[in-house]
Amino acid sequence: MKTLQYNILIYAFVGCFLSSCSKFLDVNPNTGEQISVRNFVDFEEVLNSRDFASHNMIIAEFLTDNIYFHPDSVARMPSDYSLRNAYLWNESIWNNNDTDELYRALYKNIAQANLVINYLDFALDGTAEGKRRLIAKAKIHRAYANFMLVNLYGPQFNAASAESDLAVPLITILDANQLPPRATVKQLYDLIERDLQDAMATAELPDKGKDVLHPGKVCAYALSAKVHLQKGEYEQAMDYANKALAINSFLIDYNPFLMEYESYVFLLFQMEGYQEVIFAKAGQELNFFQTTGLNIYMPEDLLSIYTENDLRLFAHYGQNYDTWEYIYPIVAAPDGSSSAVRFNNAITVPEMMLIAAECNARDGKVEEAMALINKLRFKRMLEDTHEDLEAASPEEALKHVLDERRRELSFKGGIRLMDIKRLANDAVNRTVLNRFDGEGNIMKSIEPNSRQLIIPLTPRALVFNPNLRD
Repeated sequence: MKTLQYNILIYAFVGCFLSSCSKFLDVNPNTGEQISVRNFVDFEEVLNSRDFASHNMIIAEFLTDNIYFHPDSVARMPSDYSLRNAYLWNESIWNNNDTDELYRALYKNIAQANLVINYLDFALDGTAEGKRRLIAKAKIHRAYANFMLVNLYGPQFNAASAESDLAVPLITILDANQLPPRATVKQLYDLIERDLQDAMATAELPDKGKDVLHPGKVCAYALSAKVHLQKGEYEQAMDYANKALAINSFLIDYNPFLMEYESYVFLLFQMEGYQEVIFAKAGQELNFFQTTGLNIYMPEDLLSIYTENDLRLFAHYGQNYDTWEYIYPIVAAPDGSSSAVRFNNAITVPEMMLIAAECNARDGKVEEAMALINKLRFKRMLEDTHEDLEAASPEEALKHVLDERRRELSFKGGIRLMDIKRLANDAVNRTVLNRFDGEGNIMKSIEPNSRQLIIPLTPRALVFNPNLRD
């Protein structure tokens, strides 16, 4: 029986994971290697992949007001370039032969996690405790991938319509023949929350993983806080944010940090010593600069909410020395062959503090909300120049918190896009997005609940699986 089970396992993994994913998801994670999953350590190696932490989310940023291009720069981009189309909110973003690397990567992560979740019991060795621990980690990875997919490629969660709103496929098995339709937003969120609850209830899962790439319970708490914030469930979001902060509440002081590092942390190997990181995620876009030769600028409205003594301006951004405008750093690719746009997508202590602060403000707890953001700001301002922000009302406190989210979390893991979508029905804090012509006039404007803020699936994905069509 063991031999039969093992053969089933190998065929399921090689036959589906390395080949058939392309049929229904435009995913082909085949590296050309023969992968053997026989023993417990083999399954551990599946989850040791840096693929779980390396996601290029630049297209999500191009849909937001986090970036700006001079109109003549936009005109110099190739007219069929996907990032140009995203920046201009064009009806069609992708060309027929385009591949969405973010979509592929997230579904590859789901396939890897599903392999562990569904087949680890067939391993030829390993203890029951060790298997429960590894499955819990796999469920956290799967929950993260599904959370990003449903929010970037689907509509904002709305309790009144979540059971009918369609997003992306929900994949829990490895099946070479499936052509799954889009699942509803509710179905995806239900799986995300179930996976996280299972992980948190696993006694064998430690509070922290062996490093910031491997999840422990703190990652499940932090991701749960993000999930409930996105759903507008503020009491639950605050509870989970506080649970995460009870395990890790470390804040880096940017004053000595900048003296030592002279730049922001962008790479995975740097995050291990970066104690604010709860769950390491990083990304880089290798083709943008090679394709366009352009800088990505910080828009004026974002710059306007920083003060001159805010060290994040120097830690997170570079400058164009001709115009002194702030730009997103473009640095040499690891192999030196080209330049890359790099960004830190990690889930961090500051994000948990900001979630707790927002929930406090929405609950009328002004002092608690302001205490949290002032504690964060104290570590971000030039030494001896910090002044506490004050708020006379919950509404004012909430505005301070949302501004602080933009300052701290800009260009990080699609957070701004998710914030724009979740605040679409907030009469005070909603954001109408604009693009401007060379004269400063509004060239194009979209509402925060526009379908143009949902990343569309590529034509290739729709050809592979017609069931994905709306």
